[in-house]
Amino acid sequence: MEKSYNSNYLKIYFWKTFRIITGILSMTIVIPLISSNTSIYGIYVLCISISSFLQYTDLGFLSAGQKYASEYFALKDLKNEIKMLSFVHFIMLIFLIICICVILIFCWKPDVIIPDLNTSSTTIASSLFFILAITSPFILLLRYAQSVFTIRIQDDVYQKIDLAVNILKIGCVYFFYENNTIDIVSYFIFIQLLNFLTVLVSFYCIKKMYDYDLILVFKSFRFDIDIYDKTKLLAVSSMISTVSWIVFFQLDSFIISKTFGITSVAIYAIPYFLLMFISNLYNTIYYPFLFRFNHFIVAKNHDRLYDFINKIFELTFPIFLLPVTVLILLMKPLIIGWVGMGYNDSILIGQILMASTFFLFITMPYSYLLLSLEKTKILNYNSVIIPIVFLTLIIVLKNVSSLLSLAIAKTATFFISSIFLYFSFKISQFKFYKFILNRILSISFSFMILFLTYYLFFPYLVNTVPKNTLSMVKTISFGLIMFTISFFVYIALNKNFIFIAKNILKSILPIKTKDTL
Repeated sequence: MEKSYNSNYLKIYFWKTFRIITGILSMTIVIPLISSNTSIYGIYVLCISISSFLQYTDLGFLSAGQKYASEYFALKDLKNEIKMLSFVHFIMLIFLIICICVILIFCWKPDVIIPDLNTSSTTIASSLFFILAITSPFILLLRYAQSVFTIRIQDDVYQKIDLAVNILKIGCVYFFYENNTIDIVSYFIFIQLLNFLTVLVSFYCIKKMYDYDLILVFKSFRFDIDIYDKTKLLAVSSMISTVSWIVFFQLDSFIISKTFGITSVAIYAIPYFLLMFISNLYNTIYYPFLFRFNHFIVAKNHDRLYDFINKIFELTFPIFLLPVTVLILLMKPLIIGWVGMGYNDSILIGQILMASTFFLFITMPYSYLLLSLEKTKILNYNSVIIPIVFLTLIIVLKNVSSLLSLAIAKTATFFISSIFLYFSFKISQFKFYKFILNRILSISFSFMILFLTYYLFFPYLVNTVPKNTLSMVKTISFGLIMFTISFFVYIALNKNFIFIAKNILKSILPIKTKDTL
């Protein structure tokens, strides 16, 4: 347990940075090409939403399985680790098959889920649903491979593979571009084939690096009553959380499609894609720590655990506060330069959605810590609160603010969830109001510099050329400059941040230090 994982975290973040760059390239190259036809783009977004939904078909057993598998890894028990991961993915397979049957119904009658389709759009929708149905098992295999890497805090290996594949997805998009439109069906087939390539390469690396017994993996792909008894309590909590998260994060496109039409799906999808991109980025920052939490809990070292999470709060606060503010300020030139004036209604939606990501500063680390500590009651209450608040606010607001109601409801739900988690479980030495007051000088000066640089750049952002790559690059560059200057002002005035950062650097250099993460 005394082993330092700082170098592992940095490797993950290093390669994830390049993955972020490919994500930005996808935003600036692929999405503008696909989004030129709002109806077809809306169908594509719906398929991507269903694909994201399929990742939750483990019904909570995957989170529980990863927790116990990471503990087996800490105890160097590879056999039980494999049995645990295979069991939870077997549970995922059962429910994935049920979902595939439902998708095949959508393939046969797409108007069940998309009521306002013309003849050509119906054909495209049927084709995309069919492709998604037959390639859905790739999702399960990808989740398995990623689980093996993440419990070892070596997710950088998977990031490298995923990075290479995403470069191919972006670079080859022009092969499917003809007559000012994308052959979306062929491109979707190409994406799924590349996902299968990711599966093959990932399992090859797992076998090579960890001497993983792939035969035992598939032999253990069955129901095991002993493992079920071990995981069921935590799995039930995770299942409630999963259902809650599906309602909160995966049903937007379905609600909009049935209530406001497929064009509104496209309008909402642009800022929602940005929200998911940023949320996944923050999740990447926190996700490796979940498994380190489990290592500390196995060792019964709660002092190190709470010291560890307080360091996380210190280091991550500015990367929530400052980038979120930058994105809200630059939302208009960003969206206009990205997809054009046809998505002007997406701007305010994007600003409201982006404000919700600040509350992840509380909800993400608290959720991971509570999961590791098996505080299922708090997690269950939070999981019940989320969908009730979200759906209630949509019902109340939809006739007043139409499409904007979903963005308002999502941000308000994030806020209420963060308040509930914060007051439900006390983390040693962490008081949010004291945390803010102790850093008020660094926060104030960094904000002052941030807004000053914004007003300096403002004249260059007023006349943004619609749907123009150069405009996108210019806006992103200005945003990075604004963030970088304000970030360095923040850390220059925060001695505690500098102290922790120095100790982390020492731990990855050939100098022994006890203050490691």
